[in-house]
Amino acid sequence: MLGIFWKRLAAVGCIAAVVGLLAGEVAMAPAEGIAGIGKAAHVNVAIFHVYSGDKPPAEIQQPDEAGLLTALKGEAQILALTHTTGVKDNDVLDIQADVLREGQSLEDFGVDCQLILDVPDGEHVKIGGKCQTLVWDIVNARQVKSDMLIKPTLVGKDWTLIAWDAKEHVAIYVNEEMGAE
Repeated sequence: MLGIFWKRLAAVGCIAAVVGLLAGEVAMAPAEGIAGIGKAAHVNVAIFHVYSGDKPPAEIQQPDEAGLLTALKGEAQILALTHTTGVKDNDVLDIQADVLREGQSLEDFGVDCQLILDVPDGEHVKIGGKCQTLVWDIVNARQVKSDMLIKPTLVGKDWTLIAWDAKEHVAIYVNEEMGAE
């Protein structure tokens, strides 16, 4: 078992070295289109497992993360929460919050999402894509496996429910804010 760990670690080390070399090349490139220049839309994504199985509200009228977490406190387990830098039209947001575990087989517990952002005017964001979860429901002591396709949905400053898996009780909320790119 330790042998597999060291092989994975070596593979990650090789990948890190390549990424480091590429990062050096990117650092030498002009700063066009990177974070820190101008004003842009930012996207926040929160993924929950709802304990009761009841569909959560379609919109939570709270503009910040604390308001969302307070609204769902005691109702849901948060699986992932992310905030982007300024987004542009056709950006892809890749969310991965995984734990790799070796048991009878190699399992990948957590969240894997690929979300496409439609921001044609640089301000109003439409988001769609796919999201997979494999987590443990601590209340009902069972494994939850969800695979959702998300239709493009326009989001605003309040938290919008963009996906709901009625069978596995997984909810995805998104909101948008304007700020420095």
